[in-house]
Amino acid sequence: MMIARTIIASGVALGLLLAAAGNGRAADADKDAPVKLSLHLFDGSRIVGTPGLTAFPLQTSYAKMTIPVGKVRRIEATAEGEVVDLKKGETVSVRLRNDDRLQAVLLLDAVELTTLFGKATIDLKHVISIDVRAEGESSGPGPLLSEYAADVK
Repeated sequence: MMIARTIIASGVALGLLLAAAGNGRAADADKDAPVKLSLHLFDGSRIVGTPGLTAFPLQTSYAKMTIPVGKVRRIEATAEGEVVDLKKGETVSVRLRNDDRLQAVLLLDAVELTTLFGKATIDLKHVISIDVRAEGESSGPGPLLSEYAADVK
């Protein structure tokens, strides 16, 4: 009876250890997963590409910090009822992947992206919001060009 309890306890401990190891690998995979930025511009267009930066530099009311790009879900201007840009020095709303939100000043003038058509540097005075998505994650409303590739002749 004592041996059976020892075997069961060992099995449970081994299971918990394997589960913890698996969760650690999943977290590491998420941290290193490539991301795409989707810049939404004043004229309604959207530019999607791989960012040249690894973290967003921010200044909050209490600290200067950098947040890894992969931890951010969305950055948008905070003026109520107005469409405003993300130019340097303006307060923005930052929504993180864990649904935390913070108000900060984005310390960037422009964002460099590697797009389907090459490298592009976009001045943030033309941008109203930035969406961050992992590879394979939905890009938001509207179809992507690749969805219609088969129809193009």
